[in-house]
This record gives sequence, C-alpha cells and structure tokens, in this order.
Amino acid sequence: MCVENGFAVFHAHPLILGSRSEPRQEAEEN
Repeated sequence: MCVENGFAVFHAHPLILGSRSEPRQEAEEN
C-alpha cells in the first residue's frame, strides 16, 4: 500500500507540474 501510494503521488506530481508548466511555456512562446 505504501509503495502504491508513493507511486501514485510520484506520478501525479510530475503530471500536475508538467500539465501546468506545459501550457505556461506554450503561452509564453506564443
């Protein structure tokens, strides 16, 4: 359970950060 929780958080962290950083960089470039 601990491993699954850590994996989910680790997967969600980069997803949220990447999802928010991706559109931000695109908007800056545009």
